[in-house]
Amino acid sequence: MRDMKLRLPVTTWPALLLLLAGCRGGAAPPRDAAAPPRPVLRYSHDLLFVAAPGAEPRILTLRFRATRGDSLRQRSVRGWLARGGTWEGFLRETWSGPAVGSVWTIVPHDDLHLAAGGPADVEAIWYRRGSRRLRLRIGEPLSGWAGGDRLRMRFLDGSLALAGESSPGTVLESLSDEPEPVAGARDRLFLVAGDSLWLAIDADSARTATFAELLEGTTERASERVTLSTSATTVVTAARRNVPTRWRFELPELGITGELRAVGAAADVGAERGGRRAVDANYTVAGWIERAGVRAEVTGVARHRAW
Repeated sequence: MRDMKLRLPVTTWPALLLLLAGCRGGAAPPRDAAAPPRPVLRYSHDLLFVAAPGAEPRILTLRFRATRGDSLRQRSVRGWLARGGTWEGFLRETWSGPAVGSVWTIVPHDDLHLAAGGPADVEAIWYRRGSRRLRLRIGEPLSGWAGGDRLRMRFLDGSLALAGESSPGTVLESLSDEPEPVAGARDRLFLVAGDSLWLAIDADSARTATFAELLEGTTERASERVTLSTSATTVVTAARRNVPTRWRFELPELGITGELRAVGAAADVGAERGGRRAVDANYTVAGWIERAGVRAEVTGVARHRAW
């Protein structure tokens, strides 16, 4: 196993309601002082953009995160940009603000701006700092929301403007939550085949939950039966963790199998816990999917998080 040197450098969805346990009559029982703290939910609103085949290979990932609070809400945003297999982290901000609105709402901050409106509630997100000029346009939804209580995903038309050039493509928008400090890992894949097939896969080890959404032309299909395995790994020394570099997956309800390999990657290393550090890795991936004995080449983006 070789040590890969990884560089370490919008919407509001009102229908997603996470219902907590209701109140019962009588006084609440005293808490055991020795009991472990209740996990805190961290809410993530992710946007993954993949340029259409034939355009310059460009990928953009934006992750907006928030935690609930009585009067203040902790928020953060992380942005990564890839040209082919070369990744660059360009945005990392953390701040606190009034606990108003939804935890899923994307809010502007410093050099990150947005234009509200349109069918997706946010028409564009742009970033300006120094010589950097980047604009993500979010267009019409290509699919409806799909998923369960802890995850929702959908595909949207989009484009990415960078250095005066615009690349058409597709946006995968997802809303999810993760319990902290419960240890876990999560993999998310967003794959494109040709100009009319998009596939998203999510595997959450903390909850042993999986989900896949397929859009082919205008036909949408989804499944919770997903087998996603790692067939090769490398070491992120700073995190003292193995991270995947090859994946295999089976979607029996959709009749799909596939295999992916990383062709470029970069990672963030986070806080230490239990002798290891959290890692958030982004990949440019390529591979194939097979249906009814017919294979098709796919490209796209993968994200691996372990905490």
